[in-house]
Amino acid sequence: KVEAGADFVITQFFYDADIFLTFVQRCRQYGIHCPILPGIMPIQSYSSFTRMTKFCNISVPPAVMQMLEPVKHDDEAVKEIGCQIASDMSRKILCASAEE
Repeated sequence: KVEAGADFVITQFFYDADIFLTFVQRCRQYGIHCPILPGIMPIQSYSSFTRMTKFCNISVPPAVMQMLEPVKHDDEAVKEIGCQIASDMSRKILCASAEE
């Protein structure tokens, strides 16, 4: 798509920042230098999270599941943890970007 004129890339949603950072690194190695925007989607409910990650074949780190499993029936707690996960991933990606 970049060769066809795309100015930027938006990834599919993910919950493993390391996979995203590896993807960006590989893109740079192949000469793709446009902005790559991470598909960060905060978790809103446990059921929608598990349904979407299975449907889209998204890798979920065990630590994420360990945080969510004890509160899976408490939507407010899931949302709080989901926001924290999104914030942590964003921070990790921004720190890695600053190091480039």
